[in-house]
Amino acid sequence: MALQEELKQQGNLLFKYRSYFPLSLLIFGIWMKIYQLHLIRETGETTPAKIMESAAIFVGLFGLFIRVFTIGYTPANISW
Repeated sequence: MALQEELKQQGNLLFKYRSYFPLSLLIFGIWMKIYQLHLIRETGETTPAKIMESAAIFVGLFGLFIRVFTIGYTPANISW
């Protein structure tokens, strides 16, 4: 029972702050991009790295589009 209560408390905490989590990912992503640009100046960037980065950005933006589309078409007063 203690484990269930602990998981419930953690779930409630994560649900409460769910809109702030993407901001931490954004800050981390900006930091990584700055680091990557610094590293590219020293070593140079290869074509596979450019393809992987473009694919990752596409997947991320596609996921964001799905989220925006879903939220836009969800009826009002539904929180489940």
